[in-house]
Amino acid sequence: MICESAMPRVVELGHLHDLENMQLKWQAFVSQMPAATVFHTLDWLQIYRRRMEVGQRLRVLAVASGPHLVGILPLTVRSEQTPAGRLRVLTYPVPDWCDFFSPVGPNPTATLTLGLAHLQSTPRDWDVLDLRWIDRDEQDHGRTRWALEHAGFTVRESLWRTIPIIALAGSWSDYWGTRAGALRGVVADAEARLRRCGTLEYVRYRPAGRAVGDDDPQWTLFDSCVEMARKSAHATRGPGSTLADVATWDTLRSLHVAAAKHGMLDLNLLLVDRRPVAFQYGYVQADRVLEIQHGSLAEPALAHVADVLLARMLQDSCERGDRVVHLCPRASEATAAWCTAVKRSYRCTHYSRRAPRAQLLRLQTWTRGLRAAAAGTAF
Repeated sequence: MICESAMPRVVELGHLHDLENMQLKWQAFVSQMPAATVFHTLDWLQIYRRRMEVGQRLRVLAVASGPHLVGILPLTVRSEQTPAGRLRVLTYPVPDWCDFFSPVGPNPTATLTLGLAHLQSTPRDWDVLDLRWIDRDEQDHGRTRWALEHAGFTVRESLWRTIPIIALAGSWSDYWGTRAGALRGVVADAEARLRRCGTLEYVRYRPAGRAVGDDDPQWTLFDSCVEMARKSAHATRGPGSTLADVATWDTLRSLHVAAAKHGMLDLNLLLVDRRPVAFQYGYVQADRVLEIQHGSLAEPALAHVADVLLARMLQDSCERGDRVVHLCPRASEATAAWCTAVKRSYRCTHYSRRAPRAQLLRLQTWTRGLRAAAAGTAF
């Protein structure tokens, strides 16, 4: 519970009912974030909590100033295997295939500053503090590193992920005209071949959310994506992100419901004579689409059907006003011809001086960095 002290303070929300009592405020914070994703919602955190590993725990920091809540810093302590052995890592509670993450609320600088100062003053239950998925160049602008250093942590900033993107600054014609003639020819030929197989139909399901009575998860469409993911030889696959992965299928199914509830679901299908032959599945927030997985049936007659679907999807996105599509970081080389740029997410890492294996990992990381620099390769 947040008390009405005049001083800034941080309260750790350790119980489920504490989180549930903040549901309305949490959702209000999400609605004030221009770069919010489904992973910023309380629904996602509850899904994550139900599926935590043994020994893992959440540390959700509610940051307040006077009677007013400033922001929320969701964190988790989990065991991770590293080159130096298993370590307790304090990080954000999001999946590895998330693109970017940040504190919840419209005041991320204050939330980080006060939240990290709280961590510095409380008993340490972690070996490495590793804040990943940072959009340093467009959203964070160095605030995470500054807040860590301001709290007294030594910080190593490094690249976390590269994310291929498709920027849609204008009309479909504007974008399509910038693509190579070879790609345009492949799509035209593939679409003509598919039309000879039957009637083409493109379906895009993007519900507006429960607030306007439009949150049907449409399980038939979801199950079509799952079935194709199981059969596809070309589906993009990342750890825990594949719709066909039994180990994470229940998580993705729950997340599907949450995304529909918040108006953040983006599901695309291409059908030939009403038979689903390709899919593109992901989430949306404002004018940004995050692809989780795409795939198609592996049949000779369906060559390049995924390209046909992507073209239909991007044309529809232009008409809807979408401005950028983030492709799966592990997207196949075939999507390279579609990309207009590559974005980078970063990590800020602090290795506890009181954890010998954490210091060993720091030394190993530093040594690998020197070798990569000497070889002229990225690290």
